[in-house]
Amino acid sequence: MKLILDITKALRVEKFYKEQFDKFADSKEVNINGKNVIIEGRNLLFMNPQLSGKNLYKTFLPYYHLFSEYFFTAFSSISKYNPKEQLQSLKVRIDTVQLTWADYVVIPFTTDNLTSEENNLYESIRNINQQCKIVFMVDFNYYELSDLHPYRKIFNDRAINQVEENIWFCDICLVSNMVFMNYLRDELTKISSGSMKNIPTKAKIACIPFYADSKLLLANVDYNPQEPKHVNGGNKYDKGVSEQMKKVSDVANPIVNKKQIKVILENDKWVLKKGSYKKPLEIYAKKSLAINEANKFIKDGYDIIIYKTDGTIQKTIIFKPTIVEVKKKTNKNGK
Repeated sequence: MKLILDITKALRVEKFYKEQFDKFADSKEVNINGKNVIIEGRNLLFMNPQLSGKNLYKTFLPYYHLFSEYFFTAFSSISKYNPKEQLQSLKVRIDTVQLTWADYVVIPFTTDNLTSEENNLYESIRNINQQCKIVFMVDFNYYELSDLHPYRKIFNDRAINQVEENIWFCDICLVSNMVFMNYLRDELTKISSGSMKNIPTKAKIACIPFYADSKLLLANVDYNPQEPKHVNGGNKYDKGVSEQMKKVSDVANPIVNKKQIKVILENDKWVLKKGSYKKPLEIYAKKSLAINEANKFIKDGYDIIIYKTDGTIQKTIIFKPTIVEVKKKTNKNGK
């Protein structure tokens, strides 16, 4: 899906990646049904979700659709699809800048120990930002896996106990359906008088159903498939959503000027090459002479790409067209 491919590309661009954490969402006073209400700004950090169909609805669509002037979203990283690895060994990088920025950190579902002395991810987060809320996702009912389920061997008693600890010491345990939420609440009530007796918890269980994009869903409704419309009149944050989608898309898919002159070292000589042509335009003994000649092409709309001796790019000079303001001619009467 293009939305996912775009964000994976954009995160590789250093400027975009760092800018995620430059600004903080501001609190705003808004009028809701005739009452003035303060909406507190929140920053939400998704920690290393995997590329999967499940995460399309649990992570990637929320990343775009939650984004607004009140709510900023960001990714620490995105990893390739490997569900068993994530379930058994969660890999996340602790970054002080990111965690200082975040009000909420969303951690993927795992049986990995996040609270041990050797690998206490929760403590590391809280040491950096005490106000940050840890959100631990639980994807499915691990208590009721059949013997034929592909994850049945992973969820032995030891793994289940570890998941319970991860839930017990988080701030919010997030599930995607009400039935499982009630089931999980009952199980946690049991362990509160068992393995976790006399151990306090601040964890709350919350349910947010899969975030489904109404435009995608309604596109398959046969009454008017060409012009799908939002349910219930649309989302008041559509403007922010579309702006974020465009920003990510622009970073991921930059407009490339096909008119390029390359200054590159070949056979101990500095040569000028036009675009994808293999044959050089000019050959010089000195790099400075080659650069001087290349600069003459800028006025003709060419970008100049200058390479180092090891073949990596040293500098890119981008052609910027001159914008000439044309003033409307006026007659003697000023019209």
